[in-house]
Amino acid sequence: MSSIEHNLELVHSNMLKLLENHRFLKEENTCLIALVSELGVKNEELTKNNVLLKKKYDTLKVAKLIESTDQDKKKTRQKINQLIQEIDSCINQLNE
Repeated sequence: MSSIEHNLELVHSNMLKLLENHRFLKEENTCLIALVSELGVKNEELTKNNVLLKKKYDTLKVAKLIESTDQDKKKTRQKINQLIQEIDSCINQLNE
């Protein structure tokens, strides 16, 4: 076999290896894109759940303040006023 034929055979062999690697990496990329999408959806769900739990926690804190004795009435009023301000802010944002 001549040197040129040998070199062509090597180039052909290397090209086949590169094509196989390209196919493999393309499939892996597709799988990783699907995984990123799936994890993004899970992240959104967990974020929404976290916000919901924080709201429930705040509600429980307010309920606890309301149940408290006379010594905590000032804190309770402050918390209620704060909640009213937050509600007003939300209403204003919805009206925009």
